[in-house]
Amino acid sequence: MSKGAIKEFLGALFQSEGGGNYQVINKCGYIGKYQFGESALSDLGYYVPDGSSPWIKKPNDHTVFQYQWKGTWTGKDGITSLEDFRNSPDEQDVAAIIWVRLLCSRAHQYGADQYEGKIISGITITHSGIVGAVHLKGFGTSEHAGVMQFLKSGGTQDPEDANGTSVSDYIDKFGDYDLGCCSGALGIQFVNKKKQPVSGVHYQVKSGGKVVQEGHSESSGKISQSVKNISFTQTLEVWVKETEADLEMAWKGNISSSISTLTLTSPHSKVEANTNAHSGPPGDHRRDSQLAGYTVEHGDSLWKIARQHGTCVAEIRRVNPGLDGNLITPEQKIKLTAGGAASGGSSSPTVASSGDQLDSQQASQAPQQAKVTRNDNGHPVAVAEASDDSSPEGDPKQKMFKVLRSGAKYGKKSANFSGPVAAQKARLGQPIYSVQKAPNVSTGECWKYVKIALLASSMVDSYPSHVEAKDAGNDLEKAGFQNILSDPSYQIASPYDAPEGAVIVYGTTDGSTHGHAEVVLPGHLFASDYISPNSRVMRKNETPTLIGKGRKVIGVWVK
Repeated sequence: MSKGAIKEFLGALFQSEGGGNYQVINKCGYIGKYQFGESALSDLGYYVPDGSSPWIKKPNDHTVFQYQWKGTWTGKDGITSLEDFRNSPDEQDVAAIIWVRLLCSRAHQYGADQYEGKIISGITITHSGIVGAVHLKGFGTSEHAGVMQFLKSGGTQDPEDANGTSVSDYIDKFGDYDLGCCSGALGIQFVNKKKQPVSGVHYQVKSGGKVVQEGHSESSGKISQSVKNISFTQTLEVWVKETEADLEMAWKGNISSSISTLTLTSPHSKVEANTNAHSGPPGDHRRDSQLAGYTVEHGDSLWKIARQHGTCVAEIRRVNPGLDGNLITPEQKIKLTAGGAASGGSSSPTVASSGDQLDSQQASQAPQQAKVTRNDNGHPVAVAEASDDSSPEGDPKQKMFKVLRSGAKYGKKSANFSGPVAAQKARLGQPIYSVQKAPNVSTGECWKYVKIALLASSMVDSYPSHVEAKDAGNDLEKAGFQNILSDPSYQIASPYDAPEGAVIVYGTTDGSTHGHAEVVLPGHLFASDYISPNSRVMRKNETPTLIGKGRKVIGVWVK
């Protein structure tokens, strides 16, 4: 039985070593909560050793192992010294996750994974056991034996570390965790448009053209057992048999954590009704048979419109080929499929992943997985992030909202934490900083919080370079945003006229050098390092204006 995911694994690891103390340096020179050595931080890009051996000869000819940390720090993520790293809990947390993934990959390269499932010295060898032991003892070399010597010798060699703990002890202690490093399992559930489970759905899961699992959904709408041992590099296809039709592909994609759940909205009942009216195989004629018009309103987004009308963003784009990406303007006329996408037989998937982040109960999906394609029948095929308010398409804008809502609960003034590291933590479903705060309290770093949300949600491809909020427009324009402040179709007379998801950039009128930046959340809330119903230049019920309180709106950027 699994002891847990990577959160629990790292918890066991630091209880064994650093005791939860981020600043600790043990007698061997290992540092921090996860007891990193020079070689590990070198592999992770933080540090360049000076080449001296960590084996030190004492006056009595006794040799001891101790890292001296006399090398050079690279400056990665703002870490320029040993003290910087020891005083950066967030950096250590992210480094630990990346390090585990690196060890997972190396375990395969060393051939350690071929021993998984075998019993050596009375211990069942597991992937997490190998990784834990390698972190603390290493794979081993000809001079200093490690994990590989234990595995290859069948347990006759059982090297010990400087603390006297053996490889076998570590493998046993850290066994049976689901790390989600290289492979995982996929569960599937079928629901109808009302989110009720659909039983009896005939499905096939394919990989490389071969059927790896086939069956029918149970009364819960779920398949009887998860599809297991799926490599993260492996592309899966889920094929579903609709009424009076052959199996057709409903989803195609990858997983990126140890446990993933795919929810497919089945068009079964609606397709059955349409089949009676339209003979022949399902096709685009069914979906285009009834189109309705819609006039875009202030605050609308494609995702919001899709959700309100029971369709999906991909379907709206399909019937409106002239749309410019996600950009829509008030009073613009667009077409909608009457009754929503489900009435035409499309499948809207949502993948919820756990185990690839520190909290296995929170759902996340690597941003590179959030793609939308189409199968041969024109059905949308997507991998989308799941959250309380996520869209079927994994809309980056919704992800940005989620990161901002969460990020506003963490931080402190003069925290000086790394923005790119915080964005990585946000992608993993983790707090962006280790200290909690009230979400309506500012830390004085509005633009940093917006940049974190933009990068974590893939609204931008790289971390914006400008430091001052008033210069944010330069970064946003490079990232493909458009400034609609002067666009007459939007009639922006105050920040409250900006559409959801817009980044509002403020200049100064009081001589300040900083400016301000904030994102418009649903419900006319404004988010940056804090969340408020009041914009930076005016309160909600005041006379509309674009200038006030020492600031002025100089850009309303949308994408």
